[in-house]
Amino acid sequence: MIGVPLAPRAIGDFAARHGGTLRNGVKGTVRRLVPIRRAGAGDLTVLLAARYVEDAVVALGRGAMLLVDEALAGRADVAALPGWFHPHAAWAMAELLESGDAPPDEPVIGSDCRIGPGVHLLPRVQIGARVTIAPGAVIGAAGFGFVTGPDGKTREIPQLGGVVIEDDVHIGALCTIAAGTIGPTIIRRGAKLDAQVHVGHNCEIGEGTIIAAQTGLAGSVMIGKGVLIGGQVGIADHLSIGDGARIAAKSGVIGDVAAGSTVGGYPAVTAARRQERGHEPTLRAHANGDDHSAARSRLRFDAFAVERPEGAADPAHRGRMSKRTELDIERILQILPHRWPFVMVDRVIDIVPHERIRGHKCVTLNEPWFQGHFPKNPIMPGVLVIEALAQIGGILAYASEPFDETRSLLYFLGIDKAKFRRPVVPGDRLDLEVSVLHHRTNVWKLKGEASVDGTLCAQGELLASVVDRNG
Repeated sequence: MIGVPLAPRAIGDFAARHGGTLRNGVKGTVRRLVPIRRAGAGDLTVLLAARYVEDAVVALGRGAMLLVDEALAGRADVAALPGWFHPHAAWAMAELLESGDAPPDEPVIGSDCRIGPGVHLLPRVQIGARVTIAPGAVIGAAGFGFVTGPDGKTREIPQLGGVVIEDDVHIGALCTIAAGTIGPTIIRRGAKLDAQVHVGHNCEIGEGTIIAAQTGLAGSVMIGKGVLIGGQVGIADHLSIGDGARIAAKSGVIGDVAAGSTVGGYPAVTAARRQERGHEPTLRAHANGDDHSAARSRLRFDAFAVERPEGAADPAHRGRMSKRTELDIERILQILPHRWPFVMVDRVIDIVPHERIRGHKCVTLNEPWFQGHFPKNPIMPGVLVIEALAQIGGILAYASEPFDETRSLLYFLGIDKAKFRRPVVPGDRLDLEVSVLHHRTNVWKLKGEASVDGTLCAQGELLASVVDRNG
């Protein structure tokens, strides 16, 4: 089940049919499309991200051939690899999958399995012995994979890799396990999944790992052996969770987790890291049975490095800034309601409440809007530059007059005197500066300027208001 069979053909024929160029002497006959960590002689595999370059080198050593995304060619370690370089490698992969010869194999079920009512087992699902699948689970549905091509159109990538569930696994009620793209999604021996767990395509869950209810794994997550994951945890795509790791309930995991470590919160960090960042008082407050709203208030003040006077628990307290006025992305995400791909502030470097704020956004080619704006001449949309100013302005308003974000939101009401003077492109660091023009009750009038390398890119006057979430 590993890989998708292709009609045997020289790699040069594939390149001629689907576009791109052969570089550094690559040659050979392709017979299968295979995941990069399992590719060997006669296999074609796909290199779409820099983090898999080492895996690509190993695959080449085993006799595999590479389909490489042209965007990586600027790296010296990638440019030297023999391969088929394509400007839209994911698009080419989708075309190859659509022409693949993989038969729609019927599910295979091992001995002594218990399959509940309403369970759906789709083609290319292989189940080991003594597996329990509770009612309503869906195993092997197509993974959520889409790609935007050179013409700007979006197409669904066929998901032909299937699912492998090894012996003694428990799958809870209403779980969904998506089929892999070119190799199977794998649930290793003895793993236990509670109800309503979602496992995205190409994931691998290690032996004996236990995952509590309503946890979601995005695509290509690799989880080691004996991992414990609490309920309602969200894990971003292409991450690795090491053996024996522990993840607290309701955590948001946006980075790799080391083996044996315990993490929690959003973003998920270790207890030591949380204490270093000034979050530990909130954790202790919960442990000691303190009022939840008071604990949240302390967290908000810590997030802005605002000194809270002794005994002040009112979120609307007008604190004064400590000497440490920088905010990293962890603290920014505690304040802004936005999430990927719409977080436009990476770091705050200075705050003076009621006066001004400075920070920046690092613009990379990985930003999703560059796929359509514009593929051959990527430019950050001007409206998103203004959005970045609005977001950092919201941080300034919150640092000046903290409000209960569970009940209120800062709404962007309008913009005046907007001007765009220079395009913002991948590789730029967008420097953001916002100052207060006027503030009365819940209404803020702000002046914002965005620049790159000291050159003004955009400016405008922003109007925002704190409003009740419930209207």
